[in-house]
Amino acid sequence: MREWLIFIFIILSAACLGLTSWFSIAGAYDLKKSSNYKDNHDYHEAHKWLTWAAIVSTILAVCLIISVVILVIAFGSDIMAMGPLGKVIFTIILLIFLGSLIAIGILHSLALSNLLKYKDYSKDKWGKSTFDKTILGISFGFGCTILLIFTIILQLMIGEKSGRRKKGRELQEFSEMITE
Repeated sequence: MREWLIFIFIILSAACLGLTSWFSIAGAYDLKKSSNYKDNHDYHEAHKWLTWAAIVSTILAVCLIISVVILVIAFGSDIMAMGPLGKVIFTIILLIFLGSLIAIGILHSLALSNLLKYKDYSKDKWGKSTFDKTILGISFGFGCTILLIFTIILQLMIGEKSGRRKKGRELQEFSEMITE
């Protein structure tokens, strides 16, 4: 049962990534609706960074879901059946996703800083909407990061307990063989 928690955290992370992507797309779309967009270089830069954040987070969400499907098909519910090399590869994959999430946060921050360069963004209905959606995108990206960190910790904890249980069973079988 504990092994499924890892998959649940990964699916929740993918959902958070999907929401991050959606808010990035919606923010970029709203920014383009602004009457100030045509002549405002800062809005163009913010739009560019939000578009990149949307692309990266969408690709990352799809890759995360595909990796979970492959893991479930390959190993079923027992993620610890992967052995030590499989666990290391799984942890490296999660760390790559974590690094990508940091990159998405940086892209959102660049978009936000360009948006804030325009002093009257809060008076612009679409600028304010983009600001709100960018903040929500950052928040969901942060939530996804926390979920992936919990997943890595949980995977390491389950692996350690599974290893202890396996050694305990081996010792018990060995002692039964000796007593027979």
